[in-house]
Amino acid sequence: EGPRWTPTRDTEKILSKRQQQQQPQPQLKDILVWWNKVDHRGIGSDLPMIKARGIVKTNAKNLVDLLLDSSRVKEYNKLSVGRTDELMMQTGFQTPAQKSPYGIKGEIKIIKSRSKPPILRKQIEMLSVIHARELQTECEGMDGYLVVSRAVWEDIKTHDSSVVHKTAGPKSIRTEMLLGVNLIRPLKGLQNDGCCE
Repeated sequence: EGPRWTPTRDTEKILSKRQQQQQPQPQLKDILVWWNKVDHRGIGSDLPMIKARGIVKTNAKNLVDLLLDSSRVKEYNKLSVGRTDELMMQTGFQTPAQKSPYGIKGEIKIIKSRSKPPILRKQIEMLSVIHARELQTECEGMDGYLVVSRAVWEDIKTHDSSVVHKTAGPKSIRTEMLLGVNLIRPLKGLQNDGCCE
């Protein structure tokens, strides 16, 4: 993954074992995690960046469908209290740019999600814009899908993540995940047939 990223202990063990067994193919059970910090100042520059890789036993399109469907979040996130689509700007992650009023391909929406970590008494609320689109070898050099999320605020007061926002309510704390990027690619080969990364 390059010298910029530092693997977690578990990832180091998996990679070392894989190297010793001369087994370059990732295994279905392996979840690899790396971390790093940015080397410049700015909003969130003090927070770590996390990179993870793993194999999911479904095809790439089905995984994107699952990630975009707010009614299905609890299927993969046990801490979720729910997620709602606040503003649907454009539907269909396979929408071509020619059919978009914005000239942008893919699906674009603003979502509000709530989760309840066990160590907190209040729910955590996040407001994010999500853009998902299909990747094609002819244009992007690979087949697959890209799902990007970015924290958004209604006004300047919510810029401070420690502030409990007025719309969050007394039982919620407004927080943010500044940027999330999911690169979802189909895997080929007999061992990983029908799976994606």
